[in-house]
Amino acid sequence: MSGIRGLSHVIQQNSHLLQDCKLHDGKIVIVGNILQNLILDRGEETRECGGDYLEYTKTLFDLFTMLQQCHVTPYVIMYSENDQDEEIQQKKQVKKMEEQQQSLQEGQRHKIRPLLTHEAFLHVIHSLNLPFFVQHAKDLREVVILANDLDCPVLCQVSDFYAFLLKAGFIPFKTLMWHLQVGQQADGVSSYKYLNCKIYFADNLTKCFPGLKNDSLVAIATLFGNRYLTKREIWKFYAKLLEMPIQNNLNLNFHPKYPEAMKVMNWIAQQESLQSIMEEVLECLTENKDMVRESISKALDWFGLESNKHTQPLIEYFQGIQKYHQVKTSPGVPEWLTLMYQRGEISVVIPRLISIPRNIFFSQVEDVVSPSSFECATSLRQVVYGILNSTCTQGGQIEEIYRGKRSVKSVHVDPAKGTPSLLDIPLLDMYLRKLIILDALKETNGNVDLPADAEFFTAIIKYCLENSNPKLNEHHVRALICCFLVMNVKFESLLSRAKDRSAIQETVYMMSKHTIAGLEEKWGSLCQHNRQEYDIRVIHAFAQFQACFLAALDLNQLLLCPFPNLNPARVIHGTFLHNVFVKLAANTIPKSVIEDLFDGNQCFLEMFSKMESAVLDPLFL
Repeated sequence: MSGIRGLSHVIQQNSHLLQDCKLHDGKIVIVGNILQNLILDRGEETRECGGDYLEYTKTLFDLFTMLQQCHVTPYVIMYSENDQDEEIQQKKQVKKMEEQQQSLQEGQRHKIRPLLTHEAFLHVIHSLNLPFFVQHAKDLREVVILANDLDCPVLCQVSDFYAFLLKAGFIPFKTLMWHLQVGQQADGVSSYKYLNCKIYFADNLTKCFPGLKNDSLVAIATLFGNRYLTKREIWKFYAKLLEMPIQNNLNLNFHPKYPEAMKVMNWIAQQESLQSIMEEVLECLTENKDMVRESISKALDWFGLESNKHTQPLIEYFQGIQKYHQVKTSPGVPEWLTLMYQRGEISVVIPRLISIPRNIFFSQVEDVVSPSSFECATSLRQVVYGILNSTCTQGGQIEEIYRGKRSVKSVHVDPAKGTPSLLDIPLLDMYLRKLIILDALKETNGNVDLPADAEFFTAIIKYCLENSNPKLNEHHVRALICCFLVMNVKFESLLSRAKDRSAIQETVYMMSKHTIAGLEEKWGSLCQHNRQEYDIRVIHAFAQFQACFLAALDLNQLLLCPFPNLNPARVIHGTFLHNVFVKLAANTIPKSVIEDLFDGNQCFLEMFSKMESAVLDPLFL
């Protein structure tokens, strides 16, 4: 459970608690995890076929570019999905897996988060060189402290921030208007650009509670229900409260459908202290009083003012005073791994696996009657586990949890033998690190005729082809290669601001803009959603590839990237893959489909032929 239950609704009913704001010239702190999901919500159709990462990336670029034009510097803070409370974490994960299972069974593919969303997000952050940090666990108090140190607002959509004291305010993301406006400076000559939004200051709410002042925020956050304390745990208090003849004497509006909110907030306003509030709540309980007292204590600590004190604030990390932000890690974790993790250069799962030998995979858009898409990448992950096992205090097997045909499936996986240790990795020659990856992909020699990104991509295709269940075929292979070539071109056309130019793109730059424009017009319809029924079996096949792709990325990053760190937006597009596969499967001469797709352009056809041969030729020798 996260957020303060019902508080956002109260704020929405009271527009006077929010003020008009012109966002420009300054800093802002953004919670990256929430931003990821909010951007996904702006284009649900991009999830239908498992992830259209180019459109997702473009939306992110648009947002950050607008902020840049308004001279606003975003500080992006992310956290791993690890919760400081392991019990809370397990409950959240089980609930999420059950919800995903239900969505898949009902065909609600748009509710499933694409697998590589996080990786695509990080590529945008790094490409724009934004101030960025990954927390070891979710702790929004760190965000509050940073924003107050920077004297800037927080941009997010989590109701917790209505209960935190933010000096420069809180901007609910959904109030941000994505249209640049132009204003006049005081001199009447020069102008500036800004974005309209609404901003919330806690003082606007606390002035309704003159007796309690800031303690009223803690009381509201605790009694409304939060990550630690649910209304169900204190239902006897609520039952007593609803029987009281409490009237609304606050300068606040409440929806008649939610009498609890009105009575709780008015009751809080009548109390003398935070301590007396909590004592009266506990007096209403006849059972589980100690457990509820502990939950209340955790909630008070989470929202309380005294909790916002740390010996090493994040501001020192961004100012370069501290090399990295001190966190509790397992014994034997090298500094380079901690640095990579905090900079977002390695999967957030990696450090956690060292101390907790459990890896949980949330479903992709996939066929529920087929085995989980993650099963085909098991041997790749075993190599990662083998490397981590060298410093793992737990040792032994890793528990993998993913979707089964009817329920959640748990499998215990042995780490691979003979892998290098974490301490040895920085000492290994890049060529040796590359060979470790190729060996894990069952690719004996690699392909020196291909650029490094194409070599890596084709090796992943070949691995997936050999390990998939149900099996991929030649049409899947050709669709993936086409997607690699096409998305590289479209990425550069849409996002020329990006710095991570690929080797394939160097070839494209030698082509005329007229030629590229003609090709993009041809490709446009294949990237668009239509009203046809999508074949879930086709989507499932490419979901298996995404699972292999992610495992290969994790291994590559853990080995300090001897191969280029592939950007999902450059190489994978679920809708395009589905539509191209359908065209290939329906044509008796697949070669003609490829030639038509690239309009006979020899640059593309030659590269396609090389990549196709790298995958298919060894299988038919």
